[in-house]
Amino acid sequence: MLIKFLGAADRVGGSAVLLDTGKKRFLFDYGNILDEDTRKNFQRVSYPPFEEVDAIFISHAHMDHMGGLYHLISKEFRSNIPIFMTLPTMSIGMLLLKNSIQIIDGFVNHGIMHKLYQLINLKKYNETFNFGNYKFTFFNSGHVLGASLIYMEGDNKRICYTGDVNTNFTLFQTGIHIPEQIKNVDLLILESTYALKSTPPLGEEEYKFMSAVRQAVSQGFVLIPVFAFERSLRVSDLLIREGIDHTIVSSLIFHLILKTKSLLKGKSKRYLGKIKQHLKRKKHVLEDTHALDKGRVILTTSGMLSGGFALDLLPYLTSGDSVILPGYCVKGTNGRYLLDEHKVYIHGKEVNLNHVNVLNFSLSAHAPHEGLMKIVKEINPKQICVVHGDNTSDFAKYLNDNGYNAYAPSNRESIII
Repeated sequence: MLIKFLGAADRVGGSAVLLDTGKKRFLFDYGNILDEDTRKNFQRVSYPPFEEVDAIFISHAHMDHMGGLYHLISKEFRSNIPIFMTLPTMSIGMLLLKNSIQIIDGFVNHGIMHKLYQLINLKKYNETFNFGNYKFTFFNSGHVLGASLIYMEGDNKRICYTGDVNTNFTLFQTGIHIPEQIKNVDLLILESTYALKSTPPLGEEEYKFMSAVRQAVSQGFVLIPVFAFERSLRVSDLLIREGIDHTIVSSLIFHLILKTKSLLKGKSKRYLGKIKQHLKRKKHVLEDTHALDKGRVILTTSGMLSGGFALDLLPYLTSGDSVILPGYCVKGTNGRYLLDEHKVYIHGKEVNLNHVNVLNFSLSAHAPHEGLMKIVKEINPKQICVVHGDNTSDFAKYLNDNGYNAYAPSNRESIII
């Protein structure tokens, strides 16, 4: 069985893994890639190379894992390929995909979106289904709502692709639980976003984040750039719990709340109702002459400052104001540039923000080093391919030094198991 890493092998972005059994060809994820110049021009996105396949399996709703689906149909590749995912991944992911295409292309071809919906086959967690002579199961990966481990069994081989994983409890997820079915697999394809980073316990990091917000509010205006899905809701929930008034400015987040609310029950659904009360339209914020005053807090997109209302606000920040980034920023994005250089690009022009306080916290939905090692120990795979990280080779070496058989492939590299 041949495994080809089409994207996100040695970096974050453009996840795509091809499994060629000799009888069938399967694609796990097909995401977009934020190019190195994305901070200068958000339209600079690309996609992994595509090869003909019999079916596509999507792990979760983030665009670096499913943002290339529209591209496949628009470029007139085979348009009858079944696409498998969970209901939350479809509900939330297709909304995010539409928004992403609107930003990148300036318009959305609704015929292409309709075709994509027709190709989607919904599957529940723990539901084993057949495709040809091969069995597949989606298991909860703990990352975001609907996110899945993808497990395949056939030709006397067992493979588990993690997508993105999290071992911590979050607003909508309880963290990954390793099912017996995937233990001792022949191959584990493992994400490694925070593989070499030991993050503080989530409660401790949240405490540090909230302490920083309280201090920043006492000094000036606070801008918190957030990812529309999950991170925005999680940060808003923290602020509500701490009694910190704030405004969420994003029509996308509004629509995501509606989608997410329909998928939830009980306490999490009630939290969404509270979060919704903090939403405001952009025009109302622009009309508010005190919107950027000391003590005011705005949450808006995008999380890595690659676009969105956050970029519009940055030039108006003054001394004493703060930008608090609550998560990971990929190399080449404005968010990483701001953290490293205190500068951003807005409409292609470099803007210096040395006068602004810039902070970064790890309110991440990815498993830290300890979490990944716990997953590896519980699954105990025969072989591990480390992907989706900035230090995949170093983590593979660490795994090998600790008794595992690990390898860090490069993009477009193939292995045989």
